[in-house]
Amino acid sequence: MEPTEKSSPTGSALGPYRRWALLLAAVCLLYFFQLGGMYNVNIGDESNYLQLARVTALQPGWLPLSTDEGPWSTKPPLLFWQGIVSVKLLGESLFGYRLVSVLYSLATAGLVARFVFREQRDRTTAIFGALVFLACFSTFRYGRAYLTNPPEVFWTFLAFSIVARFDRSTRGREFLTWTALGVILGVITLYRSFALVVPYCLFLAAWSFHERDCAVCAFLKRDVPRIVYVALLGLAIFSLWFALDPNPAEVWNTFVRGENAGKVDEHGYLRGLFSGPHSLIGLWTGPLANTALLALPLLALVRLSWKERRRLTLAERLGWTFVLAYLVAFSVPSQRSASYAMSGVPVLAALLALRWNELSGAWLRAAAIPLLVVFTLGAVLALRVQTSGVLGFGFPLLLWPTLVGGAWFAWRALRSAESARVAIVPLCFAVYLALTLALRPLEGPLGRYDDAAIAATRGADLLMPSNHLRKHERYRFLLEPGSVRGYQVHGLDLPPDAVAAIDEQLANGGIVGVVLPEGADPARSYSNCMTLGSRLDIRTRHNGEQLRAMILRGEMDLLLVREWLIRRADAAVNESAAPAERASR
Repeated sequence: MEPTEKSSPTGSALGPYRRWALLLAAVCLLYFFQLGGMYNVNIGDESNYLQLARVTALQPGWLPLSTDEGPWSTKPPLLFWQGIVSVKLLGESLFGYRLVSVLYSLATAGLVARFVFREQRDRTTAIFGALVFLACFSTFRYGRAYLTNPPEVFWTFLAFSIVARFDRSTRGREFLTWTALGVILGVITLYRSFALVVPYCLFLAAWSFHERDCAVCAFLKRDVPRIVYVALLGLAIFSLWFALDPNPAEVWNTFVRGENAGKVDEHGYLRGLFSGPHSLIGLWTGPLANTALLALPLLALVRLSWKERRRLTLAERLGWTFVLAYLVAFSVPSQRSASYAMSGVPVLAALLALRWNELSGAWLRAAAIPLLVVFTLGAVLALRVQTSGVLGFGFPLLLWPTLVGGAWFAWRALRSAESARVAIVPLCFAVYLALTLALRPLEGPLGRYDDAAIAATRGADLLMPSNHLRKHERYRFLLEPGSVRGYQVHGLDLPPDAVAAIDEQLANGGIVGVVLPEGADPARSYSNCMTLGSRLDIRTRHNGEQLRAMILRGEMDLLLVREWLIRRADAAVNESAAPAERASR
């Protein structure tokens, strides 16, 4: 696809190129800031992937994928092989697992910049496109964690970029282009799922049909065989998993039939289309959730693109075809999620950059409102925590100018469309910086166990709280246990099976991690037990009432809790007496 002749006012409106280049360099550093921390902003699935990679690495071979409970063939192997290689080179650490994800995210930002530059031949607009992608909350949240999303997004956008450059007149390269698209599809399936063949090929089909001017015969004769070739090549690469796994039947039953076919559930299918946690509304508003603080500019872009739909450039038509193809394909399964729309985030970022200067000033000014609210409420909440004395010395000093300065610039953006056009994207990074700084104290001694607790638990069997699948895996980066098991906990409430598991562990002389409100005495809740250490932890998944209680009434026990390591006192006595008894014999 050749660059269009459309003028490029975006760069001049944004200001000097060097300013945006410096901001991009600072943002790259921000993406590495606290990358190895326990409180890196991500999702609970990461702990499950960490355990899969760790246990699989301990086996003689890298298949089958396994957890502490045994083989677990619910995910393709490429992410876990990536993690195994990474930690072998960098050491067993969260930084080692997450590094490749950040590199994928930054590489995707580079592809976005390259795509935008090819369209407008303006360096400032290209840099701005990369910044828009990195400013999307889904990129910051998923793109810095050990998850399948960063590689999936990168390889998918690479395929999109190849299609954007595809020129049918260069027939000598046509076969190589389709082969490259098939190989990329195979890599994507080995990271995520063979089911991604459907949206991928639907996009290729929709765009090929459009380029044929909707000529059905030409499309069926020339393009359909090529798209089938891409699909078969991608599936052939995915099938390497079956060829290499010692138990391919387990892969078929667990992953193909259970993990994927199970998402097309005919029971209650129509009802689930419009209600429930997996509705069409949740999927089709996924791009807004993924862009988060840039949702209003995205709505302005949708409005502008629809208004000028007959004058869209070839690149813009390609981008919207991609987004719609993926949304349509993911509408079919009964299980839908906003995260499924993440593959379209770099495409939307590029489209936003290309049209940023043409977006309505009123929409951009409105985008400053949620930013102003976030900075204001963040400052109030941080002040509440600071004055409570829970954190001792308090937050890093940089947090306060970040919050106050962010609120001031958001207020200026609210009053001026010109200021909003320049400030909205940098303010998103100010939010992420403030969030990272606010969590910084928990990465130090406050949120860690001391040396005595680490020594007391070294090589021991631990039972620790877990509010997500295998969330207890993270304790391997806090302590040095022999093994870790988890029990389900929801806030401070313990279900009956969790209470039974704790009682059994204590009765057997084991060590248990329990969560109590800050200031509570564990001896009152667990009599005849001794404490081995404690650390401060943060509660997540607050509802509206809890947020109001924290901000308006300063109820910090809803935000910060203390985690204690306990065991029966007589178990410690018996353990210390055992060596003396053996010596006397």
